[in-house]
Amino acid sequence: MLPSEELQSLAPELVAASRVIKNNDDLWYVKYKKSTVDEEKRDFLAHLLGKDICNIAEVKLLSGFEHTEIKTLLNLDADSTQQNTFLVRLGGSYRIDELPNKTLEKAVATELVYSVWIRRRDTHSMNRVYLEGIPIFFDHQTAFLGEPGDAHSTMFFRHNPDHGHPAFWRIKVIPNSEKMDTLRARNVPENEKAYHYINDKDKFLEEIEISVNAVKRVGESDLIPHIKAAGFSEGMVETINNFLKVNLLTLESDVEQMKEILFRP
Repeated sequence: MLPSEELQSLAPELVAASRVIKNNDDLWYVKYKKSTVDEEKRDFLAHLLGKDICNIAEVKLLSGFEHTEIKTLLNLDADSTQQNTFLVRLGGSYRIDELPNKTLEKAVATELVYSVWIRRRDTHSMNRVYLEGIPIFFDHQTAFLGEPGDAHSTMFFRHNPDHGHPAFWRIKVIPNSEKMDTLRARNVPENEKAYHYINDKDKFLEEIEISVNAVKRVGESDLIPHIKAAGFSEGMVETINNFLKVNLLTLESDVEQMKEILFRP
């Protein structure tokens, strides 16, 4: 486990957490939730498909031996299994040169367009950290039919009661002199947790168009090996592949819906 002093410098938002470990010289959060179904697969698949175009935190699934070691180290309860326990790399442990997107506008644009494609609705600040003002995101349990009712964009963008839904996504322009940080983005009223911060609206709109093309290149490739690598059952492999291919056909119009929401008052 990581000393609190090191956590304070790399991940102050987790300073009270007890599930941060060092593995292969990288720092990881041990994510464990009881009674989840395929959450580790959805998180891993999101990383596999997005890692070359998005600032997305790496996800590592555990072998039986690794799970046993971590379960013992952290004294996790008996409900922790190899399926509901996995690793997510700490955003604060990255270097800027490791990130595909090194500008604020590009990072925000790719996160949002990618999230629309995979139907990851909860892009709020609790699922994001900032490295030198650049966002890195994680948590994809709602994506890849994790919430089947949101498969169609009409339902995905529908009004919902809290900031964890796309109807609340907003863009907020901040001065170039400001650098957003993780604690500041989280220590806001509930509705503002759905804010995404940029410096330049025109540049951001340009990056959205670039991001649509980047996501299309990923989506037009053979996705089945990645879906299989995430460990989904044979039936779900085909279901998720079809879901992603259909979403690709409507991506441009879906992104137009997204843009209309982003700039609402």
